[in-house]
Amino acid sequence: MVRARRGEQALARAEELSLSYPKGLWRAEEYGHLVFRTSETSWLLELSRESWPSDRDEPYTRTEYARLTVAELVTSKEPPPAQRPASKKGVLRRALGRD
Repeated sequence: MVRARRGEQALARAEELSLSYPKGLWRAEEYGHLVFRTSETSWLLELSRESWPSDRDEPYTRTEYARLTVAELVTSKEPPPAQRPASKKGVLRRALGRD
């Protein structure tokens, strides 16, 4: 039951993000967007922005895409903590032939 609830929460959050994604962009008011639901757990976002550079005779449209997918974490393993490298005492002495 808890697993199903988490899955529903993840799907609801993903859908919310797909619909509100452009609002988080810098100068968001300049973007248009389309949101496609490609499956029960995936969305494709198309973001477009028009500008008119001063050196051009026509507007320029920039289109970007983002994909949002919900996945279930099956297993994980944390990486071991990094270990400080062994001291390199004597490297300079060896390089100078004094060791």
